[in-house]
Amino acid sequence: LLYQYMTIKFTKMKKTYLVLIGCIIAFISVLQVHAQTDVTSLIVNPEFDDATLTNGAPTGWTKVGNGTSKISTTVKGDGSVILGGQNHWQIWGGPFNCEVYQKISGVPKGRYKLSAGFYGTFNDSIYLYANNGRKKFTSGTSNTYSAECIVTDDTLRIGLKVFAASVFELDHFKLTYYDQSALVTTLTQEKTLAESMLSKRMQNSLLTELNASISQAQTALGEQPSVEAHINDAITRISAAIAAANISITSYTSLKTVIDSAQIVYGAGAGISATTLQNAIGAAQSSYNNLEITSTQVDNATQTLKSAIFAYYVAN
Repeated sequence: LLYQYMTIKFTKMKKTYLVLIGCIIAFISVLQVHAQTDVTSLIVNPEFDDATLTNGAPTGWTKVGNGTSKISTTVKGDGSVILGGQNHWQIWGGPFNCEVYQKISGVPKGRYKLSAGFYGTFNDSIYLYANNGRKKFTSGTSNTYSAECIVTDDTLRIGLKVFAASVFELDHFKLTYYDQSALVTTLTQEKTLAESMLSKRMQNSLLTELNASISQAQTALGEQPSVEAHINDAITRISAAIAAANISITSYTSLKTVIDSAQIVYGAGAGISATTLQNAIGAAQSSYNNLEITSTQVDNATQTLKSAIFAYYVAN
């Protein structure tokens, strides 16, 4: 539509529309630049140009576990990712388990995408990770893999976890930072998740905090324009609230499952030591009904009832 309109008016306002086109192109370019930024410079030795090895790891990197390391320049796989004549990190032996990583401190809060080139063979699994984001590799295939995460505490840990590998070749690490719009999306998703948990059984204090974190998220999302610091703070709080609530929900759910199982085992209460089991069920039910106790106390009640069920089986 813009093109059609410009065509009609072009002969009368040629100069004006040329300026308009330039402004539109410039604006789109600004949006693209602002949307994502290459911050690979935050990674030490991302291309392994520094071939010095210390404790089996190149400069800037840490390796724990087994497997023999070296910096290789030999082409590997189909040659599309691990190129000949370029340094890359090779670890072999096998099968071996290890982790290679780098911890980056003082990074801006926000969404990050970590990419790396890989070729290798393994019997179990290898995955790339950035904080809690991860991406599994495919054995025997040359490829570039990416993992995404949200940084809320100014710290980013990147690397690989390796299980039962024969050899892997690693190169071309790249790190991309995404702007505030990605944070808004993340907060919106976290808020939706938190709201879906409100009806589940958890400690009252955790339910209170979950509601408070939802309110803070709503406030941050409602600000126009958005304030990045407020979005980050809301993500940090609601993520912690969700994690804590999940632990409590899991504890109560497990206890309820064991109570139901105990009721089935108890049946008509005709077995030896039936009264003992009945009392144990009653105590567990009291813990289930109590929303002021800790998750540890709920878990202890679950284990106590499991022991009572086992004892009843033995007695009968």
